Amino acid sequence: MKTTTVAGRTWHYSHYIGRSSAEHNESKYGRTGGFIFPMDVVFGDGDVLFAVSRGWGEVTKGYIGDVGCRIGKMTIDEDHIGDFARAGFTWPVALAVASDGNVYCSDEHECIISVFDPDAVFPFPEGKPGEEALSTWGVRGAAPGQLDGPSGIAFDASDNLYVVDGRNDRVQVFTKDGQFVGGWGRSGAGEGELSRPWGITVDAHGDVYVADSDTSGVIKRFNGTTGALIETFISDSGNFDEAFDIDFGPDGNLYVSDLVNAKIVRYQGPRRAGAGTFIDTFISAGGSLTQPAGIEFGADGDLYICNFPGTKVLRYEGPNSGSPGTFVSEFMELDNGRQPWFLTQHAPPTQFPPPSGLLFTVH
Repeated sequence: MKTTTVAGRTWHYSHYIGRSSAEHNESKYGRTGGFIFPMDVVFGDGDVLFAVSRGWGEVTKGYIGDVGCRIGKMTIDEDHIGDFARAGFTWPVALAVASDGNVYCSDEHECIISVFDPDAVFPFPEGKPGEEALSTWGVRGAAPGQLDGPSGIAFDASDNLYVVDGRNDRVQVFTKDGQFVGGWGRSGAGEGELSRPWGITVDAHGDVYVADSDTSGVIKRFNGTTGALIETFISDSGNFDEAFDIDFGPDGNLYVSDLVNAKIVRYQGPRRAGAGTFIDTFISAGGSLTQPAGIEFGADGDLYICNFPGTKVLRYEGPNSGSPGTFVSEFMELDNGRQPWFLTQHAPPTQFPPPSGLLFTVH
């Protein structure tokens, strides 16, 4: 059994899901599958989760395209249901699920948002590149409603989609049908300004939290309706450098993935004593964790992390489980023949292989 103790709390390793693979197969383990450089993970209904893989960045010889680039649909109990949007992106980044269950994905190179039916899955290696999306919208540019390098995306309770417009240093708001609602932000490090924003989350009150990737230790809180800056919620370069993604946990606190220092840090949530103050390093570097990217809390209270490099999903039984500290399983072996790569977020897509990634969970 593997355990990690942080700030007096012990986290127990449970299991991982997946392997380095573009396939899913029927075997004695059930329907199994894997990922090729996953970027983000998001939950649908119940224990169903979706993970977007960037793929190899090139056409797979003899197939319909880059078959590693797709959105995988699976359960946390290791059942790989199928894939959609296979070979359908250039640089997919982030996922979000609307109230009707449809899955949204941002593509930072094509500067578009694509919408998919989560039940329209295909077995490997099938797919219909360019035909599977229910809708695709977005125009490259800097005018209101246009996008340049969209990255993090998040819905509010009214199904408004907040899109981090990275290279325009702003946040833009759209209806779930792609109609432009408004936006805010300008380049800089001052009040209300953004510098290569990336991660985004929306709290239960509709406030929007945005993490700058170029400004160490800064997360800003905005009014989701007016776009007005409420406060610099966190300014703490001593505990994290580059916030790739942020999410609220079931305890109401804000969790930050620090890509540079390979850790997840936790801050007091809003509307409580000490809001925005550092609590602890929730997960430290070491073991499987090397460069955490996208993070998401599931309905089960577990934290799911996309991590460079690797291709597994890990899970630990937590202190509130029926069998705390119990090791559950190791689902698949990592393909040790692959050598993972890292890609900076704004390099031309033909220069380098895309980033590799690992998904794992703790609670």
